Amino acid sequence: MKTALKFVTAYLVLLSSGFCQAFSLEKKLAFGPPDERIFGWSLMKTGGGWPNNPGAVWFNAGTSFALLNYPSANVQSRIMPISLSADYSFKPHFALGPYIGFNQITFSDWGVGYRLRLRSFKLGGRLLFHGSDLLNDLFGFGMDIRVIDIYTGISAGIDRRTKTIEERGKDGFILEDGSSTSGQLGLLFGVRYLFRQRVGIFAEAGRGTFGLFNFGASFKIQ
Repeated sequence: MKTALKFVTAYLVLLSSGFCQAFSLEKKLAFGPPDERIFGWSLMKTGGGWPNNPGAVWFNAGTSFALLNYPSANVQSRIMPISLSADYSFKPHFALGPYIGFNQITFSDWGVGYRLRLRSFKLGGRLLFHGSDLLNDLFGFGMDIRVIDIYTGISAGIDRRTKTIEERGKDGFILEDGSSTSGQLGLLFGVRYLFRQRVGIFAEAGRGTFGLFNFGASFKIQ
């Protein structure tokens, strides 16, 4: 429990300081002298085997559960949400990339005489901060940064929804179609486990593409 509390506290500190942490230049760092300066603060140099060196590109494919803003009762059919994203590391600790997603769900309640089908297409971008080495240094964790990649980030995009409503009337069924577009902004915390140098699995919590929890597979393509 204490370890989990330390972990959460570390993330809150990193997030509130703009995804970076101030370090004393006089302190001997485990991975060498600082080589990144963000907003006037220094970040340590990453060591060998760091999976997010500048130029690295990760492709992610996953799904979501604990869906947000979707019916949870009387669900007639559902297609598992599909989300795809790519992360390009422009600095050793920072990555940026797009995401897309699709979801469909059918909700029916013939007690009041209607059926609703929702389709959702999402498009946006993510900014990630990778901090396994910083957590090791700050709290004495012994994570292998070649295997465990811990990150946090923000996402922003649009949600395009189309809906089809079937209502039971005197003359049979009446169909009504409509669509709407809204913005989406969220925070996320994630862990990627690399069981090979270029292949891994990930799990994320927070405001993801469709739900509060997201998981899937990651592949390093560059």
